[in-house]
Amino acid sequence: MIVYLCLRLAAVLHAYLEYYAPTNRVAAWMRTPTGIKWGIPVALLAVPGYLFAASLCQVFIDDGGPEYLYLLLLLFVWNAIKFGALAVRALVVVLVLLARGPS
Repeated sequence: MIVYLCLRLAAVLHAYLEYYAPTNRVAAWMRTPTGIKWGIPVALLAVPGYLFAASLCQVFIDDGGPEYLYLLLLLFVWNAIKFGALAVRALVVVLVLLARGPS
């Protein structure tokens, strides 16, 4: 029963974050056929932005800021990794589509 409740809670949380979290909505859009062509430009803007925000968080933490900023730092790094992986995926999909030629 406890395992079922934990799995149900995880599924509800996943569905909530998949629908309402802004970066997940952008990532889902980048997986669509219209979003594929924008995958690399979006990632070229998002990855450095998230890494810059992560470095600012680290500076605030090192200067004696609150330690709960580590959660924000983790979120920024995770989003940078996510958008970097989506850019690689978009590049591969575009290259495959170009290799197949016009349909």
